[in-house]
Amino acid sequence: MIAILAAWVMTHPPIPAYQSLPLEDLSYAINAHAERKYKALPPGVSYELAREFDAVGRLADVDPLFIAGLTYTESRWSGGALGDGGASVGLYQMVASSVRSVLPRLSRKQARKALADPLQRVLCAGYYWRRLIRRYGRTRAAVVFNCGPVRCKKLKHTRVTRGYFRNYKQIRGGLKGE
Repeated sequence: MIAILAAWVMTHPPIPAYQSLPLEDLSYAINAHAERKYKALPPGVSYELAREFDAVGRLADVDPLFIAGLTYTESRWSGGALGDGGASVGLYQMVASSVRSVLPRLSRKQARKALADPLQRVLCAGYYWRRLIRRYGRTRAAVVFNCGPVRCKKLKHTRVTRGYFRNYKQIRGGLKGE
């Protein structure tokens, strides 16, 4: 079993730790990725996304470019995105139970509204990611984020979690000077 786990860890990358980047560079990388994928973002949007991803990254000790890759995979950077029949909401496609695990006093309806508010969304996502990394480690946290702690019994990356890392690498490649 230990050999299987060791082989799995070697083939699945850990979530990168926080790296401070100038917001302008992060914004540039986000906009360059958007242009490559479909079209440029409206003026100012990439900078606001960069600020949010940097704040979440600081709270969770995760590279903001990884947060950018994750949110692109989950919602194509649309704050109003709905998934799973309306159960998951916003940029991070978090469900109300995930928000309530961070802010337990919220009702289900309040938790959904929290994901629409940028400040509360940053706090929810940042603290939720920090909790996942502490509990499951950097390698499994992305799988648990995608599948949830109950459904994530097997050690395997899904198509979606592979998308997190693929988009992270593409966005990192879009930084000025790299």
